[in-house]
Amino acid sequence: MNTTETVSSTQKLTLRASSLSERKFLDLKNRIIKPENYEAVKKSWKRLLEGLAEKTQEIERAGSSYIPEVSWSDIESNGYTIPKEPASLFNERGCLIIRDLIEDDMCTQWREETKQYIKHHPGITGSPHSGVASNWYIHWSKAQVEARSHPRMIQLMKAVGALYRNNNPDALLDMDSQVVYADRLRIRYPGRDVTLPLHLDSSSIERWEDDNYRDVYREIFEGRWEDWDPNLIDRRPQGTQDLYQGMSSNGSTSSVFRAFQGWLALSDAKAGEGTIRFLPDLKYALAYILLRPFFDQNGELDFSSSNFPGATPGSGQFLAHDQDLFPHLNHEKSVVGIPYVRPGDFVLWHADLLHEVDKEHKGSKESSVLYVAHTPLCPYNIETLQDSKACFNTGKKPRDFTFEYKYGPDESMFEDRGMKGNVLTQEGLQSLGLVPFNTEEDGLTPGQVAVRKLANKTIFGI
Repeated sequence: MNTTETVSSTQKLTLRASSLSERKFLDLKNRIIKPENYEAVKKSWKRLLEGLAEKTQEIERAGSSYIPEVSWSDIESNGYTIPKEPASLFNERGCLIIRDLIEDDMCTQWREETKQYIKHHPGITGSPHSGVASNWYIHWSKAQVEARSHPRMIQLMKAVGALYRNNNPDALLDMDSQVVYADRLRIRYPGRDVTLPLHLDSSSIERWEDDNYRDVYREIFEGRWEDWDPNLIDRRPQGTQDLYQGMSSNGSTSSVFRAFQGWLALSDAKAGEGTIRFLPDLKYALAYILLRPFFDQNGELDFSSSNFPGATPGSGQFLAHDQDLFPHLNHEKSVVGIPYVRPGDFVLWHADLLHEVDKEHKGSKESSVLYVAHTPLCPYNIETLQDSKACFNTGKKPRDFTFEYKYGPDESMFEDRGMKGNVLTQEGLQSLGLVPFNTEEDGLTPGQVAVRKLANKTIFGI
């Protein structure tokens, strides 16, 4: 076969695959909203746009002060639970700053140790891949291992886990027990840098395509978005986060269920200094993202296109800042930078919250954070528990980050990486699959007992 014939055959195969994909997503769109709900969904869209416009004005007027805060001392004095007012604001706005979670000196030590760790191993790389890196491809430094297992971090994860409501005591879900998702860290220096535009994590097309994931948003697709509860946990863990595992090699997808995402500040940072920005609303913004594919520019239901704006199979990025794709989000007005944070403050956000990172770092010193997600024990995350245990013991890269091998080594040969002795708590050992979960703890629901037993059987055979 000559070159011309080969190219022609390849083009035909590509076109055929594209055609099949288009048919698949066209059929999907027509299945999601049922004919009996057409009128309700259309009316709900009108209400949604009106409410979103009002919400945008509210956010714009408040600016960074719209992002709620609570001190760790208030959580401690409230029996290690989030007090009522900040909990209520978080449930609505989807983000929260916890002040003074970890002592300043400890965070400063972790930051300096990490910088020395990077310096000591010149093979360590990060992104961007040209120029000065800011997101470093390390997962098992001592600082990361200690921070994930710190007693206050463990208590915080239990406290924020209670912000979700679980109406099913038999659900195989344990919000009190964590699974380590060994994410990376950021040390960003002043200047322009590669950034993340406004997006959602925890998948893209899966929110529509996966039956269980879509069921989380059932009320929205029935024209009842006001009734959707973003903080109901029952249906969430069953959703598949990454239907196209292995298709993307850019690190934007996640194979784990994260109820919340978050990071610990290791340095001072404020809006405009290379840090995170939020669209601080859950219900209006997420309902808009999910219903946007079904409406044309005139506000009419449209099932003729297979397009799901911003959702690309195999990628975790929604290009929500794009005014052509999502004109009603009013990105320039509805997205605000976080208030000033100091070493030891923790920034928390909901799995369904739109967020981005400053395009530029206009400050005078580095902006450093360490990522720690709330990754509860559930059947979906037990595979991550197995992977984290193996990678922690060997220093290998976790499965979501194997693409990093193209840019540098793992930490398997680093004798100064975090080891078992750096895990600070029993719960931290459990979260790495190093010791079994306690199935006889007082107050456990039947579902908690069952999922802990499942994890113990999977990891330890007991």
